[in-house]
Amino acid sequence: MENNEKYFKAWDSDSKVLASNGTYDWMLNHIRNYNTILEIGCGSGISTLKLLQDGHNVVVIEFNDFCINAAKDLLARNGYEDVVFIKWQISELNCRKLIERINSNIDLVICWNPGGAAALSSTEMQNKFSELLSLEYEINSIESFESAYAEDIIRSAFIIGDILNKDLHIIDRFYNEDIENMEYIKEHEYGYSDWLFDQITGPTNENTMRGLSNQIYYKSFLFTR
Repeated sequence: MENNEKYFKAWDSDSKVLASNGTYDWMLNHIRNYNTILEIGCGSGISTLKLLQDGHNVVVIEFNDFCINAAKDLLARNGYEDVVFIKWQISELNCRKLIERINSNIDLVICWNPGGAAALSSTEMQNKFSELLSLEYEINSIESFESAYAEDIIRSAFIIGDILNKDLHIIDRFYNEDIENMEYIKEHEYGYSDWLFDQITGPTNENTMRGLSNQIYYKSFLFTR
């Protein structure tokens, strides 16, 4: 529980920066043609609020109770009380079962700034470590565990988008300016025929990237069918 709260506080701080510096607005610019959004991970709810204020309907997938409660409170204070939250710790092994819980007609799946390994308890981390090894991820450090954890979420998003036959929007962060594709994903295997790429620079933040550089690149990948 303590790690969940620390993660929530760190992500809440980061989200406020992304809201104030226009990064969320940049993200939204790529998806304005879609109505109902399946949001994988809501953080403290600021991204969800931005989606709603931009005119989208939103269904949220989140497992952190601190994030869920804070997001619900934030949305209610802004007049949005009917947003569907599904509590689920998403992974490649269970995302197909998750689809049985989704009753809305989804137009787009989004996965913005995936992460969350820091919220795991020691037991949860051990279980997730074993799970990732069973999926043949190579893990030899805490950094590689966090990367594998985020990649597992992204692959889950691809699987969900494939099963629902919907477009997929990924936002992820990189140190390298030159990367213009998700090197570990073969998008055609998930039914995507093309993708639209964009990027902006931004500051490192409290919750991710560890401040190893003064600047990171937020990269947008809109995969279309």
